[in-house]
Amino acid sequence: MKSIKTSGCIMMILLGLALIPSLAGAVPITTYLNVSNEDLGLTGNFATVVVSLEGENTVQFSVDPNGDLLGEGRNFGIQAFGFNSSLDLTSAVFDLPDGWDIDYDSNLSMFGLFYVDAAGTGRTRQDPLIFTVAMAGINDETQFFVPNAGGYHYAAHIAGFTDQNGYTSAWFSDQAAPVPEPATLMLLGSGLLGLAGFRKKMKQ
Repeated sequence: MKSIKTSGCIMMILLGLALIPSLAGAVPITTYLNVSNEDLGLTGNFATVVVSLEGENTVQFSVDPNGDLLGEGRNFGIQAFGFNSSLDLTSAVFDLPDGWDIDYDSNLSMFGLFYVDAAGTGRTRQDPLIFTVAMAGINDETQFFVPNAGGYHYAAHIAGFTDQNGYTSAWFSDQAAPVPEPATLMLLGSGLLGLAGFRKKMKQ
């Protein structure tokens, strides 16, 4: 009877651990752009980037500028956004806002080279910027959380904010790790607790 319980416990733990990678791949990645190329006299999160899988072979980007921190002036919003990927996206389909286009291997201010640069104009600024990328092989948000040579994952040009030390626009980036969703943390915690309990039981 004891061996049956032990086997059942092992199976539950292994099943939980096996589910972690698959669930983690379907969890949005949230990153905060908290570094600026200009001395604005401000600290905090200037924009939030969320990357999430949207159906089969499609990922969605949402880039939300922080108007409360920067101050929303005339025509406030995102004018350009750069990101990297572990995939070759030259055959991907980009669903961008009207007036936006993409370029590859662009140097974005002090933050360096980015694989994809999506850019609009002063008249097509977005608040927030939302777009999708579709291509066979897209199956994990981490395929779009790739640092460039400088360690930066994303860069955004925000313009139209109120005068901050003489600036009304600037580039922003990040060097922070993604913030996992609570469900992923709970699953990982449950697995670790289960392993600890099993180890204690084996010692007895």
